[in-house]
Parts: sequence; C-alpha cells; structure tokens
Amino acid sequence: MSPSLPPRRALPIALAMILCTSLPAFAQQVIADGDDQTPAAGDYQTSEPVEPGNPAGHVFHALNGGTIVPVGEVNLRTGGMRAAAVRVEGAGSHVALTGGSIVTTGYGAAGISIASGGSAVLTGTRIETEGQASVGVGLEGGALEASNLYFVDLARGDATQRG
Repeated sequence: MSPSLPPRRALPIALAMILCTSLPAFAQQVIADGDDQTPAAGDYQTSEPVEPGNPAGHVFHALNGGTIVPVGEVNLRTGGMRAAAVRVEGAGSHVALTGGSIVTTGYGAAGISIASGGSAVLTGTRIETEGQASVGVGLEGGALEASNLYFVDLARGDATQRG
C-alpha cells in the first residue's frame, strides 16, 4: 500500500500562501477630509505629482478639520513632483506619527507640509528627501511639535538628528 498524499492542488495553494505573506503590501493615499482616519501600521506610497486642484500625490492628507493618527508605525513614500508625504491644512486638521519613516523623491517635494492652521506631532520619525528643491518640513501658518527626528537630505548629502 502506498502512502496517502494530499491532492496535487493543495501544494501550490500552500506555497502561494507562504510566499505571499512575506511580500510587502503598499496602500495608497489616506485622506481625512473633515473626519478621523486611523490607518493600520505599514507602508503607504503614492507617485502622482501634485497639481492645483488635484492633491493625488500626498500620502497622508488631512484637511477641513480631519485627523490622521495611525494605529502603529507607518512608512510613507512619495515620488511625485511637489507632493508631500504628509500634508496637513486648515484649522483643526491634525496628523500624529510615532516612529516610522517619511521618504520623498520628487522635485519640490516635502516630507511634511503644514499650512493654514493645521498641526502635526512627530516623535522618533526619520525624514529622508532626495529630490531637488525638496524640504523635510514646510510650515506655512501651521504648527509642528517634534522630538527625536532624524533628517537625511540625499540631494545635499547631509544628515542631522534633531531632539
């Protein structure tokens, strides 16, 4: 009597389940337009440019009093021209990040951009910019509370840690 083997279709399914769990899953943009968003920990990215009237390139975008507070560490990445990994605009709009990283590669991009009364709190976050004319933090009438940040500007070739 020969040993009993599982059906042949079970092996490919089992292999697919094992292999697919190790691949990173990238979510897209999270927008809090007057509401509260609590995205899961993980990786988020966009690659679209930001053009007037079309903010598709911002990864986390809080506006009109909206808030974004992730459940855990997030890694945000954007490659679009003039895109911000975190954009906070308008009174009462707020984003809070603990740990994780922000990476921008687009021309004129910002790691975090705060305007018109928005606010953000960053704790232990790494901000890396690569594109020409990019900034780690851009403030235009907003507020930033930050501690233990690490900035890397690949276009200029420097790195600094800010307490």
